[in-house]
Amino acid sequence: MDADVAQELKAIREELDGLKSREEIREVLNNMARAADRADAQMQASSFHPGGTDYRGVVSGDHMNCVDTLEKWDVTQSRHCIQNISFNFLDKDTCQTETYVDAYHFWEAEKEGEGLFEFIQARYLDRFERRGGVWKIVRRMTVWDECWQEPEKPSWLRNVAGAYVKDNAFFLRPRRDRQDLYYSFELPEQLKQYEPGST
Repeated sequence: MDADVAQELKAIREELDGLKSREEIREVLNNMARAADRADAQMQASSFHPGGTDYRGVVSGDHMNCVDTLEKWDVTQSRHCIQNISFNFLDKDTCQTETYVDAYHFWEAEKEGEGLFEFIQARYLDRFERRGGVWKIVRRMTVWDECWQEPEKPSWLRNVAGAYVKDNAFFLRPRRDRQDLYYSFELPEQLKQYEPGST
């Protein structure tokens, strides 16, 4: 093979490997956000290599310390939105990432208006390593920007029944467990009557 062609093929392979690595790392970051929102300890644990560490202020050290608190967290809803992901490859198997995160948490109370909203702004500084061909986190540091809490505001979803529909069971809601629709993608019973061909 011509030396110039061989060099070009090598460069193409390296570029493709870099693009593939970015997507695999991005998927780990997405899974970490999803794990928090669905209280999925298994998903969060699988995002770290063995011996990985997680420094988030409330809990720090071995990443399993953070995993073990996930299902005990009593928040009713949470949503972690990640963006502005920067990649810094130190070598072909080591990458540092910076990821901005905006998070929303809600603790529902029995009486409307007594719940609590929480808003988080932060950045994740992660060190990723590729071991055995698999990218995972070996260390996460959370850098906290401003965060605040607010009393519950009136909920459109709580009041929609009667105004627009007879029953707000038609509005699909999140769950912080493996019963969330993400895990099955099954249409709930109350909506199956609207499927084409249903009787």
